[in-house]
Amino acid sequence: MKRLLPTTMKSYNTRQLIRHLDRLQSKLYADCNITLYRIDYAYSAVYKMVQYNNYSSGYHYAFSICAQNKNDVIDAINTSYIALGI
Repeated sequence: MKRLLPTTMKSYNTRQLIRHLDRLQSKLYADCNITLYRIDYAYSAVYKMVQYNNYSSGYHYAFSICAQNKNDVIDAINTSYIALGI
């Protein structure tokens, strides 16, 4: 998957960025068998994976999907890029 340029990220709206984040999580699961974020379209929320110990993990609320949280979505995308090594 190709990395989005910063100018492209600024021109995209939040919904387009969320779709990109969702595709990144699918790629991350296919390559590494993990997901860092879970996107819940029904409740318009994004949940971040939290590791409790070496054996268990869960997801906690990170942010809602709305225009005010565009920078949070960009941060999540950049974190996913680092995990993928892009």
